[in-house]
Parts: sequence; C-alpha cells; structure tokens
Amino acid sequence: MERRRNTTGSSLRHRVALRWLGAALVVTFLALGLRIPADANSFGYPGNYAANNGNHEIYFSIYLDSDLASDTQLSMTYALNPHPDIYSYRTYTYRSSNDVRVYDGNYGNTGWYAAAGPCVGSVGGSGQGTYCKPRQVRYNRGYYPSAFDTRAERRHFSCHELGHTLGLFHDPGGCMSTSGTSYYFGSHNYDHLYFYH
Repeated sequence: MERRRNTTGSSLRHRVALRWLGAALVVTFLALGLRIPADANSFGYPGNYAANNGNHEIYFSIYLDSDLASDTQLSMTYALNPHPDIYSYRTYTYRSSNDVRVYDGNYGNTGWYAAAGPCVGSVGGSGQGTYCKPRQVRYNRGYYPSAFDTRAERRHFSCHELGHTLGLFHDPGGCMSTSGTSYYFGSHNYDHLYFYH
C-alpha cells in the first residue's frame, strides 16, 4: 500500500499566506496613495483594450450625423470629463494620434446598434495596462434606425461605446448596461476609470 503525504494543511497555510500578502500589498498601495487595479469587473484586458491615455483625443468623422455628433460630445462632457483622470476632447483632424474615431453608417443587419470595434491601430502596454490606439466607435443606423430617435438613446449609446474605448466591459449599472437609457457611468465603472499610461 502506497502512503500519500498529507498536503492539505500545507496547502491551506499557503493559501492563507497568499491572502495575507495580498492584504499587505493593498494596505501598502493605499498608504502610498497608489491606485489598485480593479478585478471586480474585467477592466481593460484581455480583449477590451483601453485607448492610449488620459487625454482622450476623439475624432468625429466629417460625415457623422449632427445629432450623433452633438450627443457624443455631451457624453464626453458629462460622462467622461468629470472623472479626474480623463480629459476627452473633439478633434477635426484625422491623424495617428487620435485615441478614438467616431463614425456612423449603414453597417447592415449585424445584431448591434453601436460598437467599439476591434483594435485597428497599434497595441501597447501589458496586462491591464494594454491599450489600442486608435479605437473606433461605429453607430449602425442600418440595423434598427429608430434606436437613434431620441437624445436619451443617442447619449446612452455614445456613453456606452466611449466606455468600451476606456476599457470598460458591460455592467448593469449606468450606461455600460446593455439596456436602458442611462448616459452616466455607474459608480462601479467610474471607480475603475484610471490610466496606467
């Protein structure tokens, strides 16, 4: 008969030690005034890259519908800019330094009203600090055109998609919800908006 070593006790001690180490790191970070990466929702990485920096340069296509342009600007002003680590501004110049580019069009029966598409630019950073620059926001007027009829709907879509360009995933609170017409970030997401860059 083979005897097995009892590792249950040492495994438990190892897990407890790791938890204490994690708690000590949190206390150290807080004492130094540093921010701690959030893992309550999957901020940023993997798969949803943030745009490159706290200065969020957003290019509006010259063909962007005027109502969508106006309400995207309002989302920048009232959802993004109140956060101390974000300054978003509109640019009329298409260039490599754009963090986000905003378009609208008839993209067909895609199943989505709006999207912060996959990375079309360069990727940098690592881990939760991974970023893509520029990101694209596309409003799909071809899928369900009446979805953009009201200012509340347009502001919700713009806040939601701009949130994705900042690295946020779907969350039931605020405009990162997949339903409703909120056009502010919920407190949970607001707390996750800071930049490693």
